[in-house]
Amino acid sequence: MPLYSVTVKWGKEKFEGVELNTDEPPMVFKAQLFALTGVQPARQKVMVKGGTL
Repeated sequence: MPLYSVTVKWGKEKFEGVELNTDEPPMVFKAQLFALTGVQPARQKVMVKGGTL
């Protein structure tokens, strides 16, 4: 179970230490982001080095 601690930038805010488990579907991570930002998962655009989630 690869577990990573990532930094999420949203507007001018920065959330450090957000846990990302690569064994779980992307929707689980988007649900975590929804809890932090209030942005619905369908409206989120998660960008990572090399592509978009």
